[in-house]
Amino acid sequence: MSEQARKPSPTRASPGGRPPRHLQHLAGQGIQRDQKHGQEMYYINEALFNELAG
Repeated sequence: MSEQARKPSPTRASPGGRPPRHLQHLAGQGIQRDQKHGQEMYYINEALFNELAG
């Protein structure tokens, strides 16, 4: 399996726009975390990330 295939792909909000409400809701519930990288905001599912990374 390639290195790229093992990395989780975060959900990205549209550039220059607001993220969908469901992403904000999940981040507010602690299911996902939001992380700003440059001008873009990424929403990362912590449980899935930890499962794939661990």
